[in-house]
Amino acid sequence: MSGSELVAKVVESLDVRKLAGIISIAGCFVLFGPKFLLDRTGLTALASPHLPLIALIVIAALALLLIELVIVLVRKRKGKRSENARCKFLHGLTVEERATLLQFMNGQNTASFNISDGVAGGLVRKRILYIAATAFHPFSVPHNLQPWARDYLEKNPSLLDC
Repeated sequence: MSGSELVAKVVESLDVRKLAGIISIAGCFVLFGPKFLLDRTGLTALASPHLPLIALIVIAALALLLIELVIVLVRKRKGKRSENARCKFLHGLTVEERATLLQFMNGQNTASFNISDGVAGGLVRKRILYIAATAFHPFSVPHNLQPWARDYLEKNPSLLDC
């Protein structure tokens, strides 16, 4: 295996963020590293004619890392917003919805409701409950409580006080 094949294989195995990080660190070392260390390693002679190109590559890699960071922060913020919106539903439950959800708080994972039960249907639409089976009898539809809702209600049992 030649040197270029080895480099291609290593680059293939790395994801873009890791590769951009490695390029940024190595490029910054070449651009801003201590001169005596660059001289000892022979990088001064190797990199001197290519400093503008190295600087451009480092800027591009840092820009890519910045974009990745922004994407992560935006996703985290969206996740927090949707979590807050879901929890807001739990703070605005009607008495009937609280009574329905109380069935799940004694360790029971599944409760069955009639297909025409509007309260259970509303909780499914709010994504607090979900239908647990694809085949069921219309007079006994199994529903489960969403894990995030169970966690939140177990931490805030007062939300189910009728």
